[in-house]
Amino acid sequence: MLSLSATITDERITAIIPDANIWTVTVPTPNNDFTKSRDQLARFRSVMRSLLDRIKARHGQITTLHIFPATSVSVAVELGRIRMPKADTLWRIYDQVNQRGGFIPALDIT
Repeated sequence: MLSLSATITDERITAIIPDANIWTVTVPTPNNDFTKSRDQLARFRSVMRSLLDRIKARHGQITTLHIFPATSVSVAVELGRIRMPKADTLWRIYDQVNQRGGFIPALDIT
């Protein structure tokens, strides 16, 4: 869960994946204007690289990583930049669609 520009509750995820192991990246006060500098993006890259490695070590190489984002475009781009296609698991990225009742699968990255 990337709860950076808005708060995402665990219940929104477990409604879709009941037995989900939820790993959260957040800031003290999620809001639309939290990204203010290149330094923040560099720190995000560092945190995410470490976190992705920990998730893979704990859950295995073949487990799909379900990503529920509430974040800025710049952070989303950085997330894509750190992905290692040969080493990372399949990513399923969700999108919030209110007309469909919440998060829905939007993109699979193999």
